Amino acid sequence: MRIHSEDQLHFLKPSLQLGLHLFTEKRYQEIVLDSLRFCQLNKGLLLYGWLMMSNHLYLLAQADKGRKLSFIIRDFKRHTARKLSNEIHKNEHSRAKWLPQIQSNTGPVSSTSKSITNKFWIAENQAIPMETNAAIDKKLNLMHHLPIYQGWVDYPEDYRLSSARNYAGKPGLLKVELV
Repeated sequence: MRIHSEDQLHFLKPSLQLGLHLFTEKRYQEIVLDSLRFCQLNKGLLLYGWLMMSNHLYLLAQADKGRKLSFIIRDFKRHTARKLSNEIHKNEHSRAKWLPQIQSNTGPVSSTSKSITNKFWIAENQAIPMETNAAIDKKLNLMHHLPIYQGWVDYPEDYRLSSARNYAGKPGLLKVELV
């Protein structure tokens, strides 16, 4: 689904092409976190919950008044795609082998920002509008418990790449609007 109501809270799942497990390393995680922080401070992104997995994100997000969530997510993807590509080219020869695989899946890379975005991120954000408080609670619970289901942690707040820390009263990596 696409974002149709720009001012409504949505559950989003931005995912990497080919299910690439890029967010297993801190330097790639930091690119995503820095970009989300930038969007919060400068583009009007309001986060109510989030979770970073190895190849996708879950976001409970809304645009601040007068802003468009679809534009914010588009810019986020464009920026992170450029930064991730540069980081892979610069520092990691083992992951550089993924770039031709991404190109063969989606066509040759051009210099346009839309092209590089589409090389890393699946275009679909799987946007689901949140109509009720029960729906919001259900998605927050899902996000915060996925690391437990994966066997990575015993408690939701132990997973640092999640808003569960914020909801447990601990300092989180991103600012979250608590519901």
